[in-house]
Amino acid sequence: MTHGAEAATSGSELADPTSRRPLRNFVLVSTMVSTAYLIFIVSVLASTFIEEFNLSRFELGLIGSLNTAVGAITAPATGRLTDRIGPRLSSVTAQLIAAFGLALVALSQSVIMLIIAACILGLPQGWGNPTTNA
Repeated sequence: MTHGAEAATSGSELADPTSRRPLRNFVLVSTMVSTAYLIFIVSVLASTFIEEFNLSRFELGLIGSLNTAVGAITAPATGRLTDRIGPRLSSVTAQLIAAFGLALVALSQSVIMLIIAACILGLPQGWGNPTTNA
């Protein structure tokens, strides 16, 4: 048995690929949840947005549409980027952008800031699928 084969069969957790599966599965699920639910944030918070910002139905629809449009437009580019930098870094980056966008939503004091936050949240929304399928 060679030295490399001994290390691979020594029972160490690093040699066992199944030992990392729970963490990998957690990262995949958290990426899917944190990027996929962004499409629903406008509808879940619609009454709060209308009350807080005195939004019309058009403005509320615009925010939701821009969020989805940014995700759709950027998905091909983020898919290529995921192929280039790998799913792990893509997952972390998409989740960090989602966290930043959600913080902007929470701190929004104007409709313009809310629109900018919705557009930023569109990026991880479009990035989540290529990342979790890589």
